[in-house]
Amino acid sequence: MIINLSLILTIMIWKKLPLYILMASFLVLNIYAQHIAFRLDLLMIPLLFLQFFILKKNNLKLILKIIFTLIFLIIGILIHEVYFLIASFPLFYILYFKLGRNRWMYCTVVFLPSLVVFLLMVILFKGNVSSADNIILSWERLGVNPKHLSYLRWLFSLKGPIYIIYNVAFVKNKFYLVGFLLNYILVCLCFYLYIKQCFFVNKRNTIFILGNFSMILILCCIATDFVRWYYMVFLVILFYFVLFEKRKSFFINKKYLILKIFVLFLGLPMYGWTFTHFYWTSPIKYIIELKKYF
Repeated sequence: MIINLSLILTIMIWKKLPLYILMASFLVLNIYAQHIAFRLDLLMIPLLFLQFFILKKNNLKLILKIIFTLIFLIIGILIHEVYFLIASFPLFYILYFKLGRNRWMYCTVVFLPSLVVFLLMVILFKGNVSSADNIILSWERLGVNPKHLSYLRWLFSLKGPIYIIYNVAFVKNKFYLVGFLLNYILVCLCFYLYIKQCFFVNKRNTIFILGNFSMILILCCIATDFVRWYYMVFLVILFYFVLFEKRKSFFINKKYLILKIFVLFLGLPMYGWTFTHFYWTSPIKYIIELKKYF
């Protein structure tokens, strides 16, 4: 948690970026308020930044960039298979558009072995109820009572992926699905305007932004940890622009005043979508609750 937050703050202060976006439900606030930042797979955030940073280094030989990209991509997949889905498009984009000659060869060398590892993780090593019991038993033998691991039994007992169309809230009321999609559009629009406020956005890097926005929908169709997907994908976009694109020399803050206010009222439910959860995950709700401490 501390590593991720320190990394984000350091980058934003280094590039003198407006900090108001950190209050957004889709970036830092919800992640830490809902304790999602304690998950092991958030090790992927510094790993992603490290990969981008290595590819940006001009004094590093190209072959070393390719080797490090492949190694770190496989390490990320071993941490969590979703790393392949989050990192593949931005890394492909950088390798193809930023490294020049032989770009198809570089992409093949990096992504073919990574795809094999990803498929092995998803198909052969996805685990089962017996695996979950063995994990819990091994902790108990060490004298630890891992109550927080009991969810593993539930996770491995599920029949197939947790697709969004089977989400309980969406099955009960299709209006919630409309709410989720509208929420998705508003959140992506807010973050796009923030990027446009800070960096020069052209047709090519707009493709990069939209490609990553599309990945959010794909991830939400696989698992319902919505906040986490927005958080990681938006940081991918931010890392890319910080390292590879030109920052604007000044910000037109008055033009984006409405955005700053709107962000405070924009919630992002972690599971499904309801009006109640929308409010409970909005920054304004956290601000209102501060009165308890005064």
